[in-house]
Amino acid sequence: MFSQTRRSGSPVLIISYEAFRSHAAILHKGTVGLIMCDEGHRLKNAENQTYDALFKLDCRRRVLLSGTPIQNDLLEYFSLVHFVNSGILGTSSEFRTRFENPIRRGRDAGGSDKEVQQAQEKLQELNQIVNRCIIRRTQALLTKYLPVKIEQVICCKLMPLQIELYKKFVETGLTEVGSSNGKFSQSALSIITSLKKLCNHPALIFEKCLEKVDGFAKLLPIFPSGFN
Repeated sequence: MFSQTRRSGSPVLIISYEAFRSHAAILHKGTVGLIMCDEGHRLKNAENQTYDALFKLDCRRRVLLSGTPIQNDLLEYFSLVHFVNSGILGTSSEFRTRFENPIRRGRDAGGSDKEVQQAQEKLQELNQIVNRCIIRRTQALLTKYLPVKIEQVICCKLMPLQIELYKKFVETGLTEVGSSNGKFSQSALSIITSLKKLCNHPALIFEKCLEKVDGFAKLLPIFPSGFN
């Protein structure tokens, strides 16, 4: 989706990771002033296609937004930092030798006192470097400025068509998906999911009725003529 900002007239593109990867060849032809990636932890693997496509974009400034920048290991953390500030931690092999390996040895249950001390020093050194390009906002800080979260549960009655379809499935559908040995041709989770879809909108199960999936074939006549 494109839009023109009133102040500068600069184009803005809002695009999913998947769509960007599909159109990367076209987007790589231009220059971008700023790229902002939500759910930034999706770029934790520097070897996947999405990371590679975004990294090759000619861009002067990069920003990642993430609530969980560290999920599994330090090398994933390196990938995120390298994306927004390439070279600040060296190459991946240099990072592994300088930080990841000594920190991992110090955290090992069998690590010596010297290795534990070295790990703490390396971790402190790493924090000092990455703090130059990381802005951390904890929940304790954000609660001072964000409004109170209010959840409202609104119950909506089913439409007459939904009620009729639901009852028909319970009366006959469960028998159809069953078998003589008491087992179901569909999993219980699949059946529950289909009923949840029906409660959201009848159109969500209409295709199953057309395909005469077990348990749904007898529901088709209930739909009004011309239903789509």
